[in-house]
Amino acid sequence: MWLSNYLKKYSLRNDFLILSNKKIQFRDTGIFINSSADGKLVISSDGAGADDITLTGSITATGDQAITGDMAITGALSASGAITVGGTAIAATAAEINRTCDLTGRVVTIVETGAITTVAHSDRLCMLGEVGGNALVTLTLPEATGSGAKFKFAVSVVNTSSYVIVVADTTNCKFIGNVLIQDADLLATVGAVMYSAGATDDTITLNGTTTGGQLGDFIELIDVATDVWFVQGILNCPAGSNTATCFSAAV
Repeated sequence: MWLSNYLKKYSLRNDFLILSNKKIQFRDTGIFINSSADGKLVISSDGAGADDITLTGSITATGDQAITGDMAITGALSASGAITVGGTAIAATAAEINRTCDLTGRVVTIVETGAITTVAHSDRLCMLGEVGGNALVTLTLPEATGSGAKFKFAVSVVNTSSYVIVVADTTNCKFIGNVLIQDADLLATVGAVMYSAGATDDTITLNGTTTGGQLGDFIELIDVATDVWFVQGILNCPAGSNTATCFSAAV
């Protein structure tokens, strides 16, 4: 009681030392600050609301932080160390978490030549949609490092001047895998023709006719190892054309 009266009358201008685990209580015994043991500081509230303990302004915390109750953050959370949830450390980077969990921009439309990046295009559906359907679009993949990043391209506009996908490392990067091309002239007999990537192939071309590039055609590429892209796809060759491989060593 004497401490309460003292604090009402005076402001503290020097250090205030509590030598034991005694508490500074607010309103009743359920809200308090104390040191439970040497090196330990406890801020506790027995409230049942979402704002039992409110911290405003910028907060800097160093060392390990353990949160046992619900925590609501309305501003940005920045962590320079490891974050552990349920005893498991989060190993993914912020960019990896955003790429997987961010549901905005899951469909990306590509209308012109440019670089394909992990941040903007991986784990998304990349629609090949050159507006006029008559301008060459060349897309350069990122370096293959074994990251597991997936890039799926689907044709939304037939381009008679071709969609071309090339590797970034033209020295030793390669494709492995196959694509199926459905020949519209042979639906009743042959069905689809399979084409495999050659040992030196570094380019995929969808020319809108013989090598595919019809509406709904798709190619998926996965970064499986250093300088190695796994590829699969289903393509269509329109009536009046004969199928041909979409793979080449052109770069």
